[in-house]
Amino acid sequence: MDESVQKNIELTKKIESLETEIILKDVTEGLTVSQVEKVRTLSESVDFVNADDMRNKITLIRDNYFPSETSVESESILAESALETSVEDSPVVKEENKFQSVMDIYARALNKPKD
Repeated sequence: MDESVQKNIELTKKIESLETEIILKDVTEGLTVSQVEKVRTLSESVDFVNADDMRNKITLIRDNYFPSETSVESESILAESALETSVEDSPVVKEENKFQSVMDIYARALNKPKD
């Protein structure tokens, strides 16, 4: 009985180890060898509930330490588009200009000489 329990524990550990390796290989695809090792080392200290949790946490580690080029590209595109948008086109400025023109009308009406 003890022998079968011990064997079951060993098999469970092997399965978890293989699942971890498969997920690490999948998540770290495209990274350099040193980056993969860094993710592997960092993921060893993280607790996982199941395979999905493991995948999510390892992906989070990868994204935080080695942001993908697509996220860097999207940030630069956003920055460029923000620079291209002029301040005068913003809704806040348009609203202020609308009120300013109404205020100008009132000011002109008050400053007009009465007949």
